[in-house]
Amino acid sequence: MPPHMQAAWDFLPNEEKPFWVWVAGIIDGESYIGIELKHRRVFEEQLILRVQMLDSRAIQRLREITHVGSVRQQKAGYGNRKPTFVWTAINNQAEAVLKTCLPLLVVKRPHAILVLAYMEVRHLQPWAGGHSPLPFGFRQKRTEIRLKLAELNKRGKRDE
Repeated sequence: MPPHMQAAWDFLPNEEKPFWVWVAGIIDGESYIGIELKHRRVFEEQLILRVQMLDSRAIQRLREITHVGSVRQQKAGYGNRKPTFVWTAINNQAEAVLKTCLPLLVVKRPHAILVLAYMEVRHLQPWAGGHSPLPFGFRQKRTEIRLKLAELNKRGKRDE
């Protein structure tokens, strides 16, 4: 693991580490980590870290420990489904949470490594505002990462 990714965990105060172990467990078992297209005035990609659960207490606790993200209630689906609660962190907030939890992740570790690499490419943009065309090497690297992440996020895929 690159040293800058390990550093976030290493600098946590010891009294906070048990809480972050819990956060890492929730992320490892219940999260979606992806890169999604967002349309504002222009199309832009954003890193999404999302946890969706039936119990609002777990979602609120996630927000309290991380100090980032937003919490909302999602309406019930079809049939007898119950409403769920969703915690979402995007871009820099999601990156900070993933860097902190990375040494503890097992299932979502490949996802986290890919999106952290994506964020590094994103941060290397050589212009202000992000409205200039990306150099080909940047576009190619970002596309490769998105395709690998899409493969990891396919439903029903299990590593043996």
